[in-house]
Formats: sequence, structure tokens, C-alpha cells
Amino acid sequence: MTVRAIAVDASDNVYLAGSGDAGDFPGLDRGFDGTPDGFDAFVAKLDRNGGVVWSTFVGGRDGFVPGGRGGFSIPDSANAIAVDAAGQVFIAGSTASDNFPTVAAFQTSRLGRFDGFVAKLSADGRRLLYSSYIGAIGDSISAVGIAAGPAGEAWIHALSPERRWIATSDVSDGDGQSVVLKLGPSGGPVWSTRVPISTVGGFAVDGAGRAHAIGARCTLLTCDQYVLLRLDTSGSRLQYQTMIRDRNANVYRPSLALLPNGRTAFSGVAFDAPTLRDLQPQPCTIHSCGHAYLAVANDAGQIDVATYLGLGEAVPTLSADSFGRITVAVNTRAVGLPVVRPLVDHHVDGPIYVSRDRGTTFRVESRTTLPSSAVRDLAFNPLRRSLDAVFTGIYESRDEARTWRLDTDCGTGIAECFRIAADPRQTGVRYGIFGDHVFRHDEGASAWRQVYRSAQGTYQRTIVVSPHDSSVWIAGNAGVATSVNGGSTWSDRSGGLPNLRGSSPTVEHLAFDPQLPGVVYALTQLGLYRTRDDGITWEDLYSSVMPFPYVRALAFDPISGDTLHLATLNHGMLKSVDAGRTWVRTLEGSRLWAAQTDPLKRHIVYAAGSDAEGHVAFFRSIDRGATWHRAGEGLDMRFEPSRLVVDPVDSMRLYLGSSNLQSVPYLMRLSPDAANPARFTTEFATYLAHGHVRALAATLSGGVIAALGYSWPESIQEQAAAVRIAP
Repeated sequence: MTVRAIAVDASDNVYLAGSGDAGDFPGLDRGFDGTPDGFDAFVAKLDRNGGVVWSTFVGGRDGFVPGGRGGFSIPDSANAIAVDAAGQVFIAGSTASDNFPTVAAFQTSRLGRFDGFVAKLSADGRRLLYSSYIGAIGDSISAVGIAAGPAGEAWIHALSPERRWIATSDVSDGDGQSVVLKLGPSGGPVWSTRVPISTVGGFAVDGAGRAHAIGARCTLLTCDQYVLLRLDTSGSRLQYQTMIRDRNANVYRPSLALLPNGRTAFSGVAFDAPTLRDLQPQPCTIHSCGHAYLAVANDAGQIDVATYLGLGEAVPTLSADSFGRITVAVNTRAVGLPVVRPLVDHHVDGPIYVSRDRGTTFRVESRTTLPSSAVRDLAFNPLRRSLDAVFTGIYESRDEARTWRLDTDCGTGIAECFRIAADPRQTGVRYGIFGDHVFRHDEGASAWRQVYRSAQGTYQRTIVVSPHDSSVWIAGNAGVATSVNGGSTWSDRSGGLPNLRGSSPTVEHLAFDPQLPGVVYALTQLGLYRTRDDGITWEDLYSSVMPFPYVRALAFDPISGDTLHLATLNHGMLKSVDAGRTWVRTLEGSRLWAAQTDPLKRHIVYAAGSDAEGHVAFFRSIDRGATWHRAGEGLDMRFEPSRLVVDPVDSMRLYLGSSNLQSVPYLMRLSPDAANPARFTTEFATYLAHGHVRALAATLSGGVIAALGYSWPESIQEQAAAVRIAP
């Protein structure tokens, strides 16, 4: 069930609307229609404690549009919802159905490829009081906004891209692609007005019955301004029309909320919109850079506040309460946003989690200084006692991941860094790879220098430095190469690497036997290989592992060199006690991306990946990998980990990097200054743990209700959720 809109009544009951086909959604037995006909619009009423009072579907058979690979279905969807003082519920949306249920309709059949619709439900959810198509021949109309009045009337904002809807008034000079329509209590049209908005955004009606709307206005060539407008109660006259210049005004849909004393707030993503009384300056001047933006207009439509919010290129959802407080919600990957009285004080994906109790618990330590992206590599530098994290650049921490500094971009603009390795025998010597490039950096040098480039069309996947002799090894889809003189010259070491299916397999990782010089393991997409003579010859351990193992990591037993632990994506954890000749599976039902043994507590082995349900999982064995148990309390990252590092000096400390960052909700409430309503302070700012904000509403008591979509692990359809935040 995908939530698209939310409303709250005077008793703090919550109403959700959207689209879905879940026949087991709670409360359907107490609503108008409990059986979806394909994907239908849905409505659900929740009490103030989150209990489902009733729910219902409203829709017909999904429409079908031919073309492409056989065409596609168009579901019925409720895009907006409102509730009046009597508890009657209004929804507006779009439908391509030919049998959408109509009651007392002013239009009983579909006219365009898809039409808008409006429906009014009784307070108990059991009856359609009226419902109607909203369409025009040759147009594809979608109703995107709705508001309810005190006498049961309703206002609808609908997009009419072909301008075929015949309106009773036109305040757009004929070029407006949207219409505001007013219906009487029984659902009959009272008036309709074409307005100068090309791509619709927020919509609201104030207590005096005046409609407010925000959207982009486009010409044949450009969409370079937002239009904020207010209609009078007759719908025939614009009381104001305020233009806010922005060169990409049509890229993201803006949101709108009404404030006390006739003021209006709206938010969107702006690229070069003007500012006034900045809360945050324009974050960047790059041509394609857009950032979350907030503006407040007074009762005459004049802009009192216009500011960027410092939230990145995230689409804001807006609500406001009767106290004039504005709540902005975004779905963000940013890890360093400020928190004030937070519910969750960090982005749950990390990107780096730290344990100080051998993996029993994890937490995000650094919250402000790391990029909002995946951790490409994570490496401990034992001589410098530092931790290197590779994003697009390299970040270094010398205080157990509490703070970080940007070291450099690997290759000084030639290329980014993908993997990094420190020489364990020479302080300050590091190597990095990206694509077919290999770079080296020495302590005190101003830049990285290129020391190798493989043939065009090849790429490197891993780089390691031998703990025995400081030789540098690289590997990828061209096999293995090594340098014994710090990158000055290179030798191919893949001539003896067996071919699989006629071509050399991509080597994903290399691992040195910590006790035996010259013994190196190559981990590939299809198996495991070993050399005992520094890569002159290789032996195939592939057939002894499992059918087609996708190998990701190899951990060595510090006590016995013949004992190996192999992390795979398709066979869980494998263990060998005879140097790889035979293997047994010790941990099943998991996709494992990383494995390490404890260098000091030698009976402890760690593994990280995901479980059979797709949830991130951290495992620990205290009997040398014979049995495993789940650990990692507090590890709530959403994507599978990319790297696991154990501090070789203090093995109580573990570091785990995330392979990606998911957008999570972030809410910020701005409170007006009592002496100057044009000035705002941040009252609270918080992350939420999971989901995506789909809609936002303020309660009369000053709280906030967030409608969330939640679809993890991966599923075809979202789950619907609502979160109440107290005043």
C-alpha cells in the first residue's frame, strides 16, 4: 500500500489515502469496499493511538495502455485527502478504469486516457455519498489536491495538460494547465477556474473559502518560475499572484501550508531562487545544483522569508500548525544534518559503525564529517594507528572513528580512489586503485602519483601490500600483477591462474597467508585459487569448495595456518582445516560479504552480511568458527556491509562500513519569533530510523503526523505506516 496523502481531524484521528491491492489490509471489513479490483485507491482511518478504525478501497478495474512491451496498466490512485467537521472524508485522484464506482456523479464515464476523480465517504467509511469522474475528451486529467469546507463543500485542484476542461473562469490568460474546481455539498460543480500553473504542487483552502495554490509556470521553452496564488471566494479573481524566479521550477513538486494571519509557506527544491532573511545561504553555485528551499508570504502575497534549508537536493514535504510552526520533512542520504532534541540522532546507514566490545553492540560514531555515500574501502594503518575510509576521496581518523579529516582525492583529479592499502612495513606509504590506474602516496608528499596503468578495457578490483616483504599486488579482470620495488616496475603473475569457461575470472580479492611468505589466495567470482610461489604457479581450489561459490572474503586462523574461513554470497560461511582441500559449511542461509579473525583472541571469528530475510546481520563465533551466533545489537544499517576491520592492537574495536546509504526521513520544525514572525528558530530536528515520508500533517494540539512508506526488505509494494510526534 503506497500512501500519497494524509489528513487529521479535530479529534486527532488520522486519515491516509493512496493506492494498493492488499486485500488483507486491516479494517477492510468495516469499510465501503474490502476487495481491490487490481490496484485501487484506498482510504484508512486511524484513531489517535494508531488503531485502524476502518479502511476501504475505491476503484474499478485497472486501465490498460497499449505500447512498449505489450503496454502497461494504470492503477487507480488517491492523490489527496481531506476531512470535514462532520468526519466525512473527501479523496481526489486519477483513474483509467471504465467501471469506477460513481454515485450522484456529474460525470459518469471516463472521457480521457485517464481522468481525475472525486469521492466523498460517510464518516463511518461504509458509504459513498458521491463520486464522479473529472475529465475532458482529448485530455488526461489528474486531481492532485482537495480541501473540505465547513458546509460540506469541496475544492479540487486538477492538472489539465491539454487545456480541454471548459472552465467557468480563466485567470491564466488561456495558458494555464491546471484548474481549481469547487463542488457543493452534494457533489455538483459550483464553479471552475483555470489558473496560471503548469505543473501542480501544493493546494489548500483557508477558513474564508479562498483557494491557495503553488506550482511552476512554463512557456514553450522554459519553466523558470514558481507561481504562488490565491483566488477569491467566487473563484473568478486572483487576489494575488506572486512569482518566484527559479530556472528549474518544474523539476520537483513544491508543497504548501497555511499559517495564521493569512500567511502562506511553501517549500520546494530551488536552483537559483532569490533569498530573503536567509536561514542558510545558497549551498552551491554549480549549474545543476538544487537544494531544499522555503519561502513565506504575507497576507498580501509578498515574500517575507526566502531561504535555502541546508538539506541538500531533497524534496521537502511541508505542514504548519495553528501556532505558526512549520515542519519540513525530507527523505535524505545526508549523514551530517544537525539534530535538536532528536528522536534518532544519526542516519541509520552509518556509513561507518563502530563496536568497542568485539561486536556485541555497534553504533555510529561520526555524524558530521563523512560523505553521504557508500564506503568503498576501509583499512587500518597499523604504523600510523589510523583508519582510512574510501568514498570518492580518502578520509582519515586517528581517534577511533570519532572525527575524520579529508586526506585527499586519490589521483589528484585524474581518478577517484576505489581501494586503498597501507604498507605495513613502511610508515606513510599507501597505494590506491581506480579503474585501470594505480597510485602511490608517500608521507609528506603533496599529491598521489600514478605508478601503473593496465591495458585499456581492464580494471583493478583489489590492491594489497605483503606483510612479509612490502611487495604490492593488484588484481582484477586482467589477472594479477605485482611490484617488488614500490611500483617502479610490475610483473604479471596471472600466467598460471587457471581459466574458467575460456577466460580469466575476475579476481575480487587477494589475501596473504600471515605466516607463510609466498602463499597468496585469489578470491574470484567463481571460486578460490592459491599460489605457494609468489604467483609463479596457481592451484585451483575451486572444485573443492562448493558448486559455483561466489567468494567475498577469506579469514585466516591465527593458530593453525591450515584452518581457513571463507565468506560467500551463496553458500554462507565455509571452513577448511586442511589448507583448502576440503570444506564444510558452518553458517547457512546468509549472504556474507566480510569475515575477520580476532588477532588477539584467536578463537573468535567474525562475519558480516545479511540473513535469509535480507536483513543486515553480524555473526560471531567463539570456538574458531565451529558454531555461530547473532551479535551486533544496534547495527541497523539497511544495506549490506562492504568492509569489516578489526583493530590489530586493540581487538575490542571493530569497524564496519556500509555498501550504500538509503534515504531516511529527517524532520525539522521551525518556530516563529514572537516579536518578529518573519524570523524562525529550529525547535527540533531529528532523523527517523526507517521508511520514506510520503505526506505530513499537523494536529490541532501542535503535534505532527508523518505518513511513511516502508519497503525493506525489497518487495513489490510498500507497506503503509504513520508516526505521531508529540507537540
